Amino acid sequence: MNIMKCLKHILLPLVAVLFLLLVSYNASEHNLDVSSNKISTPEFGVEENEFLKTHDTIKVYVDPSIQYLTGQGEEGYINDYVNAVFDVADVKAQIVTDYNEKETCDCVLQPVTDKLRKDEVDKKYTMPIMQLEGVMYVREGLSKQDKGKGVVVEDRINSDKMNQLAYDSYVFDKKVVKSNKFAVEYALKNNSNVDYIVGDKEAILYYLDGNNEFVYKDRILYKLNVSFVFYGEEVPFYNITNLCVNSIDRHALSYEKSVKWANGNAPIFERTKYLNVYIIFIIVILSVIIAFLLYYAANKNLYVELENRMSKLIASRKELQTTFNGISYFLAELTRDGVIIDVNKAFYEYLNINPANKNIVDVIHLNDETHVKMQEMLEAASQGKVLEGFEVNFNRRVFLIEVFPVEGSSGEIQKLLFMCSDVTKEKMAEKQMIQDNKMIAVGQLASGVAHEIRNPLGIIRNYCYVLKTMKDENVQATAIERIEQAVETSGAIIENLLDFSRASSMKIDTVNVHEHILSMIRLNESLLKKKDINVNVECENEFNATLVVESFDMILINLISNAIDAMEPQGEINIAVTDNENYGLFRVDVSDNGSGIDPETLSEIFNPFFTTKIDSGGTGLGLYIVYNEIEKMNGTISVESKLGEGTTFKIVLPINVTE
Repeated sequence: MNIMKCLKHILLPLVAVLFLLLVSYNASEHNLDVSSNKISTPEFGVEENEFLKTHDTIKVYVDPSIQYLTGQGEEGYINDYVNAVFDVADVKAQIVTDYNEKETCDCVLQPVTDKLRKDEVDKKYTMPIMQLEGVMYVREGLSKQDKGKGVVVEDRINSDKMNQLAYDSYVFDKKVVKSNKFAVEYALKNNSNVDYIVGDKEAILYYLDGNNEFVYKDRILYKLNVSFVFYGEEVPFYNITNLCVNSIDRHALSYEKSVKWANGNAPIFERTKYLNVYIIFIIVILSVIIAFLLYYAANKNLYVELENRMSKLIASRKELQTTFNGISYFLAELTRDGVIIDVNKAFYEYLNINPANKNIVDVIHLNDETHVKMQEMLEAASQGKVLEGFEVNFNRRVFLIEVFPVEGSSGEIQKLLFMCSDVTKEKMAEKQMIQDNKMIAVGQLASGVAHEIRNPLGIIRNYCYVLKTMKDENVQATAIERIEQAVETSGAIIENLLDFSRASSMKIDTVNVHEHILSMIRLNESLLKKKDINVNVECENEFNATLVVESFDMILINLISNAIDAMEPQGEINIAVTDNENYGLFRVDVSDNGSGIDPETLSEIFNPFFTTKIDSGGTGLGLYIVYNEIEKMNGTISVESKLGEGTTFKIVLPINVTE
């Protein structure tokens, strides 16, 4: 008999039989008939019988938290249910809800909370007759942006679970109230900021009374047993009640009364369900047969399957090794401690040694500072974190080093991947782009600088004539002094322009922010005079900042130049400088009253090669460089603009920039 015949003649009929048995079992488990064969007559002792002879009616006080189930007069879910429990003892139950009569009652029907068990040491409980389910009701249509506070019924959830109570990973603030009724009233009264109600599912539903502002989530947060509780010394009636409770089918009876009185929305007693022995036996036999058939099929094709898988595994490994060696980056597989397992071909040829079993830190010969960074990166990667890479110089080339964790099949970090990429060309291109932008700015400033130099040259020419024609020593001395001052003025103008145009070294230096901004304005002075633009600089405090001065210069020159281009003659530029030493930051706002920027253009201005100055030869790199230089210094830039009113660029930078 082959494998298919086994499946057809043995396995399929057994599956069909099992299905029928499960259906039959499920139907019997959910048969909620509460006929007399579901109730057994309890056997009472002498004391219990003597008690029953003198007590044909007993009084049961119902805890306020479940009084909503008592109905009016003798009608209601609890009234009907409790009387059904005591019917087997021929005792009539009188339901009491007035707290003043509690002391006259024979027992109390109430939820058994942790607080009750702790505070009342002389009480006795019967088996539970129903169970309260705790759920969370959430405001209908609640969005992530609108999450507010919640209200929780006290004594339902312990403090640890209370602190962790959350919705959609949002741990909301909670107000604890005494009852389900108060919880609903508080939530509806404060509908502007209460988005969650945590309490008894059926009670909250009852007090909402058709209000669909809140819907409950299916997850059960807690379950509370509701039992008859007796206080003081043990009495025969406690034994009678226990026997009555155990003699009925509480699940079926509570379900029947719930459907009758509350459309199925009253608490019921949940019983634990177990499979019958014959179903377990069938499952075991069926499992054995299935295991045998699978074992037979697997062994029959095991060799072929194993051979196919091995060939695929070898091919996959060769393909991966080819890719590993074909990448021009320097790659290395490391242990979690940084020891080299394997390197790719490019890295091996660069090192010109066999690096196996050596620590990566020792192989790449880092200095003290980068050695610390490398150790931090290895430790972070071994814990599943990826730190930002750092640059190092090897043999007049710039490399970017990064380390990544490699997870195993079960999710744990098995090894690390070291990657070192040559970014020399990119760094050179970036420096060249910055220098080109500076030279464009120098070109714009050159005509103005030439005009500024004409004034001191005119002074020099005039006083040279004085020296030639006047023989008075005092006059000659004054002429020489004026010539020297004019030379110093010309030299300062030229030096300022040369400093700005010099190739970038990107060194960090300390400058007075206010004075430095004024020097950048002086560099643009001729352009400002040409359009009769006034510049106001306001600085709350005089302070020094340690930053990349050349980057700061490029930022200011580009923003001032853009502001000049955006304005008609007789415009105004306002530069406001504020510092916040508590946070180690300072802010520079550059505002103009020019034409403004439309919203569509505003979203593009920091993109490279985007320009609105096509006719005037704009490159579209100015604001792109500004954005990148600010980001390199761990700063931020934002812009606000309105058409016809002007534009404001807001820059925030650290007072002390670290390399």
